[in-house]
Amino acid sequence: MVTARAMKMAIQKAKANGVAAITVFYQSHIGRLGDYPTMAAREGMIGLITADSGKGPKAVAPFGGSARRLGTNPISIGDHCFIASHSVVSGSVVIEPYCFLGANCTLGDGIRLARRTVAAAGTTVVNDTVEDGVYIGPSPR
Repeated sequence: MVTARAMKMAIQKAKANGVAAITVFYQSHIGRLGDYPTMAAREGMIGLITADSGKGPKAVAPFGGSARRLGTNPISIGDHCFIASHSVVSGSVVIEPYCFLGANCTLGDGIRLARRTVAAAGTTVVNDTVEDGVYIGPSPR
């Protein structure tokens, strides 16, 4: 409930000022991140939300590692788009609605992720994707 209220507040502030940012401290699980930027999209705005595990227990091992040392720190932007931790977006990239990027993905400059694209963890995408495409591996074409 706190996160939904914070997004509503951000939307109202952005309507009044052109841009807004809200921070929520000391909050536990907030559910699916994609719900909150979608609230902004319904108002004709771009929404962005991040979550951090803070001082809590870390859930994942770094790429190539075996010990859990990192939080998941997901990002959701736009209309139902999810970007997992340690992903790299290089240059100008268009991400259409309902896309999912697993951890450690790399997106090359100038590409477009079509609607409902899924890129599995560790995938490098160097060309435009197709709608409903699933990409797995170091460099799908």
